[in-house]
Amino acid sequence: MNHIIRLLFLVIFLAFTFCSGIACATEKTYLLSYSPGTLFHQLVKERVRAVYERADLKAEFISLPHNRSLLSANEGTVDGDVGRVPSIEENYSNLLRVDTQLMKLNGAAYTINPDINSYDESQLSHYTVGYVLGVRWPQTILAGHNAITARNYQSLFEMLLDGRVDLILATEASADAVLRDLDSQAENVRQLQPFALSAPIYHYVNKKNAHIIPRLEQAIKEINQEGVFIFYTGAQTPLFEIVQRRLKEAFWRIGKLCEVRSTGSSQRSLMLANQKGDGDAFRIKRIKEINPEATDNLLIIPEPIGAMKFFVYTNGQKFKVTDWDSLNGKKNGLRIGAKILEKNIPEIQIRLPDTTRLLKMLTENRIDTFTEHGIIADFKLQKLNLDGITKLTPPLADFQAFSFIHKKHKKLIPEISASLKEMKNDGSFMQIEKDVFKRLLDKETKGTP
Repeated sequence: MNHIIRLLFLVIFLAFTFCSGIACATEKTYLLSYSPGTLFHQLVKERVRAVYERADLKAEFISLPHNRSLLSANEGTVDGDVGRVPSIEENYSNLLRVDTQLMKLNGAAYTINPDINSYDESQLSHYTVGYVLGVRWPQTILAGHNAITARNYQSLFEMLLDGRVDLILATEASADAVLRDLDSQAENVRQLQPFALSAPIYHYVNKKNAHIIPRLEQAIKEINQEGVFIFYTGAQTPLFEIVQRRLKEAFWRIGKLCEVRSTGSSQRSLMLANQKGDGDAFRIKRIKEINPEATDNLLIIPEPIGAMKFFVYTNGQKFKVTDWDSLNGKKNGLRIGAKILEKNIPEIQIRLPDTTRLLKMLTENRIDTFTEHGIIADFKLQKLNLDGITKLTPPLADFQAFSFIHKKHKKLIPEISASLKEMKNDGSFMQIEKDVFKRLLDKETKGTP
């Protein structure tokens, strides 16, 4: 009997010992830090999320300032940093590299100077250059040169447009997001070739988590071998997040990984999708008729990814909206870049790049109407808590929206369409829209990451 009891204790002891290591890694939730100030780090975060899912590990993410993210991971306050270039290892000895490349970081020079046609490092001695404070790669390149820093990428591009600098160095993904928001204001901004930097990005964990590195490396290898489908879009928040979630879910259901990236403009989205990406995430059906040259490699995924419903908003006034002529004789606000609105809304047009500014002008009676995608405008109204705004129905324009995929992936079209249809049938398609709204509004009111 005593022999049996001792044997049971031994089994229990070994079970606890085993579970303290690799076998029970799945029971722990790993807290990983990232910098919300750069779009690229958010892209890396999404890739790392997929890696942990593939490795059957639980992960949560916390947003921290760029340098604080590294320090916290090194100190063990969090379990790791989502991704960095290898040069950080010199100063952060408690961080261990997951030694399979996660992504590639591309950094570029941007200018509006017509005399500068390509990038050469010697230019850094002859021109005034700007970069974002805390972003390490331009800081390293610019060591020994006079340079001007900005607090974020928006401010950096404003410096360039104001003529305070001749060149700026920026991570390509983060620059794309700012160029998207600036839209026509940035039409003279050019990205120079070659890249100022092209470097591998690795995931780093605190040394206390060394035991999960083999699993993470295997997961990254599998993802790299299978490939990640990259779609582009110029859609704004929250439409961007909704389309991103839906397309990622549709690909996940067929065993594929998909990333949706924001671009500097609607036209740039098409160009990237048609030339080097895997698709454009959000377009009207007629885009191939409207722009055949920019879409010759793209094929439609016939199940709609959403809708483009443009509504007219007023400061309490009500009138019947039947067609574009319903807006005759009014001061009509619209966002720069909404081509269908620019083409069809009658004069007088008041065009601005920012939905928020246009809604505030509406509340101040400086414009009579504002026409916008319903999802975008409704989100802004809730976010800004603006009262007295009337949404006229039915929509002024209503189109189904589709994703377009590169023709090299033609065989996947039936599977993706079926996946989207399945999402609509099980309710997850509309649930994504509700979840995105709630998360973004909670982020604004509570400051959640």
